[in-house]
Amino acid sequence: EDENIEEIIKASIEARITGFSLMELFLGDDGVLKVKTVGREFIEFRDNLPTLKIGKNRFVAKEPFFISITSNPAMLKTLWIAYAKQYVLSLYLKFAEFLGVPPLIGGANSSDEKTLKDMSEAFESLRSGSYAIFGVNDTIKILEGRGSQEDFMEFIRYCDAEIAKCINGSVLSSNTATTGSYAQGKIHENNRFEIIDADIKFASREVKKFYKRFGKK
Repeated sequence: EDENIEEIIKASIEARITGFSLMELFLGDDGVLKVKTVGREFIEFRDNLPTLKIGKNRFVAKEPFFISITSNPAMLKTLWIAYAKQYVLSLYLKFAEFLGVPPLIGGANSSDEKTLKDMSEAFESLRSGSYAIFGVNDTIKILEGRGSQEDFMEFIRYCDAEIAKCINGSVLSSNTATTGSYAQGKIHENNRFEIIDADIKFASREVKKFYKRFGKK
């Protein structure tokens, strides 16, 4: 029975993280009922039901040979936050690409078409570490952008703090992704124990439900 309990606990923790796990019931070589967690790579959902494939055919994995465990997935919120962080990072890269070199305005001493064209091409090729040659009386003005990377970085820090909350229950400091005090560290440790305690209670309920099916306590 110890092996069965370990498998049920394993399946319960998987359900807490991903929202679903599947266990198979079968008779061992010793004639004793055994439980085995089905690998997620073998499960495919069709019409919101878990199915398994045998040969070319698929069948719905249901009782009495299979038992499903469901829960509100802790991973879902983490994935959404990570997606938001990735999206904002992509915007920041565009921000750095377009505003890393500020817009330039050139004033040419001559107004003939060739001079203006050459000056335009010189401006277009100006980047960090490059150079261009202009006339003595040509002028260059730099437009200072008002945007700041701090807004992006603040959102990134917020996402990191929220991801830490999803995993550990809190961050080490007051809702920020920086180091905190000893007292805040103790609170962080207590939150971790509360999460572990909640996982234990969830797994214990699933073990009791399993054995209740067979009239055991």
